Amino acid sequence: MIESLQSQLNDANTPPQQAAKKVAHPRKIAFVCNPKMGGSGIIATELAMALAERGHHVWLLAEKHPYSWRQVSDTLYFLKLEVNDYPVFESAPHTLALAGALANLIEQENIEIVHAHYAVPYAAAAVMAKQICKQPFQLVTTLHGTDVVKLADDPAMHRVIDTVLNQSQRVICVSDDLAQQTHQRFDLPVYPEVIANFVPPGKMFAGSRQQAREQLQLDQQASYLIHASNFRKIKRIPDIIKSFALVRQQRDCQLILLGEGPEVTPCQDLAVQLGMADDIIWVGQEPNINRWFAAANVNLQLSDYESFGLTLIECMVQGVPTVANNVGGMPEVVAGTGRLVTVGDIEATAQNVLSLLDEQRQSPAEMHQRCIDKANSNYTSEAVCIAHEAVYHGLLVTEAKTA
Repeated sequence: MIESLQSQLNDANTPPQQAAKKVAHPRKIAFVCNPKMGGSGIIATELAMALAERGHHVWLLAEKHPYSWRQVSDTLYFLKLEVNDYPVFESAPHTLALAGALANLIEQENIEIVHAHYAVPYAAAAVMAKQICKQPFQLVTTLHGTDVVKLADDPAMHRVIDTVLNQSQRVICVSDDLAQQTHQRFDLPVYPEVIANFVPPGKMFAGSRQQAREQLQLDQQASYLIHASNFRKIKRIPDIIKSFALVRQQRDCQLILLGEGPEVTPCQDLAVQLGMADDIIWVGQEPNINRWFAAANVNLQLSDYESFGLTLIECMVQGVPTVANNVGGMPEVVAGTGRLVTVGDIEATAQNVLSLLDEQRQSPAEMHQRCIDKANSNYTSEAVCIAHEAVYHGLLVTEAKTA
């Protein structure tokens, strides 16, 4: 499926300095997504911004400005979702507030497409908005993984997700693996579209590894491993720290950890237990994340599951290879540039990291260029926008014919 986009991706490889092409028929699109730091919210926000730069009128509705939000166009609008607490409820009625706000926005702005990232709660709120809205719209739901491989294990939640997906006019998945899992778990009338994630040109660090390290005050001669995430159990951060400890026994290197989440404190305790605390750089949440990626030698992504793995291409576009677990959509992304290991095999992870570090020393330019070439051939914002525009156009044309 991702391969089927290859010709579009190659044709649409736009240099960073080239302005986005304006579309002939701009659409009115509302985006709803998680505004916190995380791959799904970042991709949704970047897609919204990229489409607005191409001339579409795009509204992003959320409780706060998303993590990667930038006012890139006068056709990009942010609408803050107000969610009030009521004593009668145990928690604030977020989904209900979102449904009502969506209905109001659709009617006021003549929205044609609502694009929800995650079935629950975002597409669920859009389905509810369909019931109360006086104006019809097309619902596109993009699945990023969690609602299919985690939430759907709950029988009650499975029924909700199944209903939401069946009431979406189009379902998009970010990898072949996720599309296959979605098809197996839910009885959908149409097989999901597959549109990969991307790294916007404006988010890339334009300089060299040496320049990135100069800015970050890192040692030019040292080796750096890196990991960025929201530090949940699914990310298996302890495996990363244990693998690093094995690498550290044979190579003078440091581990850079970016992000925040519930696993930070337990992982800091583990680092102390292993005697690795002084060799780990805890960055926390960092808006200029790609500068850190550009400074690194090897990325580590050892999650139990990733439907795609945004950090894989964020590193790839900087010329940095990844050692990842052989699960989910990660093999599709890593193939040809990095290494794959079995979940939980920290010894194999360490050996593959050492192998990549040795390969970098022997032929640094070759590995660097191999990563960049794959990123430029497969994960450009121009091609991803074109693929989404084709989905939107197909829905609206079909709607017009049946009206």
